Amino acid sequence: MSEDSSKNRSEDGGELEEEVKRPKERFIKPGKNYSDPKWCHSPKEETKNVILEMYKEEGRILQLIRIGKNRSTIFGRNKEMVNEHLAHASISRQHAAIVHSEHTDKEHKGKPQIMVVDLHSSHGTFLNDHKLPPGKPVQIFDYDIIRFGASERRFKVKGFGMRRVSSKDKVKDKDKEKEKEREKSGDKDKDRERGRDRDDRDKDKERERRREKERGEKREREESSSSSSSSSSRPDKKHKDGEKVQCRHLLAKHRNSRRPSSWRIKDITITEEEAADIIRDLRRQIVDDGKKFEEVASEFSDCSSAKRGGDLGFFGRGKMQPPFEKAAFALKVGEISDLVYSDSGVHIIQRIA
Repeated sequence: MSEDSSKNRSEDGGELEEEVKRPKERFIKPGKNYSDPKWCHSPKEETKNVILEMYKEEGRILQLIRIGKNRSTIFGRNKEMVNEHLAHASISRQHAAIVHSEHTDKEHKGKPQIMVVDLHSSHGTFLNDHKLPPGKPVQIFDYDIIRFGASERRFKVKGFGMRRVSSKDKVKDKDKEKEKEREKSGDKDKDRERGRDRDDRDKDKERERRREKERGEKREREESSSSSSSSSSRPDKKHKDGEKVQCRHLLAKHRNSRRPSSWRIKDITITEEEAADIIRDLRRQIVDDGKKFEEVASEFSDCSSAKRGGDLGFFGRGKMQPPFEKAAFALKVGEISDLVYSDSGVHIIQRIA
């Protein structure tokens, strides 16, 4: 590691991966301390002026961060272990790194590139709203947007002089080339007919996938409803207004939850206070910023109902933990609860029926 980044020695969605061809050895394993990987290089002249514009609202820049000075720039919550301190409760001690490197392919060999790497953080690192695979470096370009954990702060890349070529643009270029070839060969009509056949087959497959997904979601709702039942063995009464409610919820577990692990995080170590801070911030994003409850729940909820946008289906009294039941039945349709504490963790609830 360079002298500029010596203080880093202390500790620690599919489209993006397709756009960048990375050597197999470029992977940072989980560990207590981050150290510069072998493929890390000193910044070149072309990248020395690269900056990150930090903002919460577009056009209102809160801070400029220079990332062209050091071989790597570490972001995280522990001031002693990072270059750039981030205070949000969802940020890990050493959350992510921006690393200078060089192209290894023949066409661009030796040219500079800048990579962002998630350091196996608890709540993830996002590039252009795609969650990065932990430990795997992904190249960044001008106007890319980086986000850490559940924080609302965004970091826009500026000063590199290279913009990302989207996969759509690549597809368009390939389609144009194919179109020219077809016109030359006189097979344009045949190709169009083949294309219709392929489209029909693809539509049939997509319809079948949707049906299978709906059947799976129905089974999961039934299983979730069964697993959340209390010790009461009385059969449900016939549904009437007021006897049952349908709710979504968003859960943040902590280390004292009755099962401190989830589909998102294998071992949850945050405190109850930190979990409450995360839920409080996510509630504000929904209530004040207009984000959809189900979209936030799908991304950040520690409950398996996240697959359904937090939807728990209909349930009656005696089916949920008492604090959860009390809050749910007190809500009007469309209302969102304040923070609710249960043995599972910290919740917010939205009644939808």
